Amino acid sequence: MMKKGLFAVLALLIVFAMIGCDNGSKPGDDITITFNLGGAPGTPPKSVTIAKGAAITVAQIPKPDDWEGHVFKGWYNGETKLEAGFSSQDDIVFTARWVEGLPLKPWKPEEQPEMPTSGYKDYYKDIDFEDWTYTTFAGVGNVGSIEDNSDGTYNVTIKTNPGGVSLLAFINQDYTFKNGYYVSFNFPVETDAKPIMALTGAATGSRNDDGLDWQAICNVNRVDGQGYVPIKDDVYLAGDIAFARDDLNTLYKSIVLTLVWSEGEKAPEYEFTLKKLLITTGEDLTPPEVDTMTPWPHEVAEPTDWIAFPPGTETLNATFYPWDEGNKIVGNTVTVISSAGGRSLVRLYGDEFKYQKGFYLSVNLPNNSVKPQKIYALGINSPTHDGDWQASTLVDPEDITKFVAGKVDFTWASDASTTVYTGVMLDIYWYAGQTDALYTFTVNKILVAEEATGAPPAETPDIHETSELDDATYALNATATPLKVVPRWTDNSWSYTYEWWQDISTNQSTWPATNLNVSTATYTPPTNTEGIFYYYCVVKYPTANTQKLTRVIKITVGNSTPPEPPAEKPGIHDSSQLADATYSVGATAAPLVVVPTWTDNSGTYTYEWWKAESATADWPATYYKWNGDGNNTGSQGVYIIPPTDTAGTSYYYCVVTFGSEKTLTRIVTITVN
Repeated sequence: MMKKGLFAVLALLIVFAMIGCDNGSKPGDDITITFNLGGAPGTPPKSVTIAKGAAITVAQIPKPDDWEGHVFKGWYNGETKLEAGFSSQDDIVFTARWVEGLPLKPWKPEEQPEMPTSGYKDYYKDIDFEDWTYTTFAGVGNVGSIEDNSDGTYNVTIKTNPGGVSLLAFINQDYTFKNGYYVSFNFPVETDAKPIMALTGAATGSRNDDGLDWQAICNVNRVDGQGYVPIKDDVYLAGDIAFARDDLNTLYKSIVLTLVWSEGEKAPEYEFTLKKLLITTGEDLTPPEVDTMTPWPHEVAEPTDWIAFPPGTETLNATFYPWDEGNKIVGNTVTVISSAGGRSLVRLYGDEFKYQKGFYLSVNLPNNSVKPQKIYALGINSPTHDGDWQASTLVDPEDITKFVAGKVDFTWASDASTTVYTGVMLDIYWYAGQTDALYTFTVNKILVAEEATGAPPAETPDIHETSELDDATYALNATATPLKVVPRWTDNSWSYTYEWWQDISTNQSTWPATNLNVSTATYTPPTNTEGIFYYYCVVKYPTANTQKLTRVIKITVGNSTPPEPPAEKPGIHDSSQLADATYSVGATAAPLVVVPTWTDNSGTYTYEWWKAESATADWPATYYKWNGDGNNTGSQGVYIIPPTDTAGTSYYYCVVTFGSEKTLTRIVTITVN
C-alpha cells in the first residue's frame, strides 16, 4: 500500500511539474501588434506577437527603415505611443509617425576652452549644498532641480520648451566676480530632449530675468562679438562641452545657462550634469560701500543736423519693466523703480513719428544712494519692444567704485541700417549693494538721424509651431491654457498683427470662419459650452499681402464627441484644372485644383494629395506635402502647384473625404522636360 501511495504522489507531482513548466501560450491567448509605415516607402516590420496583458520590451519594438527627408517620431495608435511596458488585450495596429526634416545627430565643438589652473576658484566649494540658490524659467515658468552627486559634480533637471528656450541661473549669494568664469557640462547623447544651441552668460543680479548681461554671453560656437551664432541645423548638443570668458569688467553675481530647443520635441524634462563652475579671484571683488562710490558723467558731441524726437506736436511717452505703481513720466521727467543687482527698462517713444539710421539721447542722472552701474541705450520698434542690440550703445565706467551720474549722453549711428524705430530704450543695470528705491532723472534731449517714411519692407511672418498651439481637452468651465503665437525673431517681428478666428473644422480652406476680434498674440478659448471648437490665428506684416496662418487648434470642452456627419459621398467636377500637362524645367506650372460639386456639406470636405507611381494605379503612393502658402499650406488644401525643378514624369491625385466617405480624383500626369 505504501508503494502504491508513493507512486500516486509521484504521479501527481509530475503532472504539477509539467503544468508549471509550460511557458507557452494557448492559441487565442496571444495578441498581434501590426505596423503601418504611415506613408513611408518600403516594407513594414514584421508583426510582433505577445501574450494578452503582457508588457512589450524595448527589444521587441522594431525601427522602420530610414525615410529620406523625414524623422521617425515613434509608433502611434491615435495618441498612444508604443513604448516598453505597453500591453493590450486585443490585436492592435501602430502607425509610424514622421515629421519632415533630417534626423538630429549628436555634436560637440572640436575646439573648447581649457579649464583654468590658477586665478580661479570653485563657485560652490566653500558653501553647503543646501545653501545654493538657483532659479529657472522656460517660457512662463519652470522649476528645475539640482542634486549633489557627491563627486564634485551635480545632476541638473530643467523643463524643456519646444521651439523656445529654457534658462537656469547658478547663484551663490556669498560671491561676486568680475573678470571671467569657466563652466563645463555633460549633455547626454541618449536623450529624447535635444538642445540645438547652448549659451552661458554672467548676471549682475540674483535672478536670471533681471540681471543677465548680454555683453557677457558665450556660446558653444562663439568666435568674436556678441549674440547668437547658431550651430548646424542637423545636430544637437551632446558630450562634454565647456564655456569660458576672461574679458569681463562688470561685477557679477551668477552664471546663467540658456538652452535652445528643437521644434517638435515632446520630452517634458531634460537631465544633464554640471561638471565644473569656476570664477575669477582677485582683490577687486569686494563691492564698495554705496557712500564711497564716485559719480561718472559721459558727454559726447551733439549732432548738428539731426531731427528733434519726438517732433513738437507729439508727446514723449514711456513704458517700463518691471512695471510698478511708482513708474511714471511727467513731461521730460522719468521716475523708475530700481532693483539692487538687477535691471530696469525705460522705453521712451512718441505717438506716430518713426526714425532710422541713428539716435542721440542726453539725460541728467542724479547723484544719490541709487547707483546705475552701467546703462545701454537701444533703438526700439514698439512700446513693448526690449530693444535692438544691432542699434545699441553702452555707457559703462568699467570701475566698480564709480556709478553713472551727471550729464550722460548716448549716440548710435549706422547709414547701412534699414530698420525703422519708434523710440529709444534705456537698459539700466543697478549696483548690487544699493537699496531699492525710486529713481528720478531728466531727459534733456533726443535727436534722430532721419525720419522713416514710406511703407516698411515686405516680410512674410514666420512663427514657431510650439506646444502653446497644441490641441487640448478641458472640463466644462475649467480654466483653459491660453493659445499663444510665438514669432521667430526678425527686425520687424514685434510689428506683426494678429487676428484670431474660429473655424468649423481643421481644414482652413473651409468657410465660414468667424473673426473673434482678438488682436493679441494670445487667445484664451472659452470653456462655458460643451463641444469641439477649432481656432487659428492669422499673423500679418504689414498688410494682408504678407501673412502666415497657424495650424488649426482643436479644443474639446466636456465629454464631447464629434457628431457623425450625414452620409454623403463627395462629389467633384472632373474639370480642366485636373488635366495632364507638360512643362519645361523651371517653368511655372498651373495649379491642380479640386472643384467640389456644391452640396450643403461640400464646404467641409477635406483633401489629401498623393503622388502615385503610375497613371493607372493609385497604390502604392506617397503622401504628398506641397509647401504652398495662404490657406493651402501643407497637403490639406484644394490645390497644389506641381514642382518643375527636375525633369521627369510625376502622377498626382487627391482623396476628397466627408465623414467616412471618400472620392478619388483622376490621376494627373505631369511631365517635365
